[in-house]
Amino acid sequence: MLMFLAEAKLKSDARTNPNFLASLLTLVAEAQIALPVRQAAALFFKNFVRENWKVVQPTFIELMCLG
Repeated sequence: MLMFLAEAKLKSDARTNPNFLASLLTLVAEAQIALPVRQAAALFFKNFVRENWKVVQPTFIELMCLG
C-alpha cells in the first residue's frame, strides 16, 4: 500500500511540477547517488514518458510540404 501511495505522489508531482522530470534526470546522472535509487529514477522517467508522450501524426499537407 505504501508503494502505491508513493508512486501516486510521484506521478502527481511529475504532472504538476515543471521541473520534476529534469530533476529526475539530474538525479540519474549523479554518481554519488546510490545505484538502486538512480535506476528507480530512470525507470520512473522512462515509464512516465511512455505513458504520457503524445504522438502526433502529420497531416497530408505537412507530408507534402516535407516531400
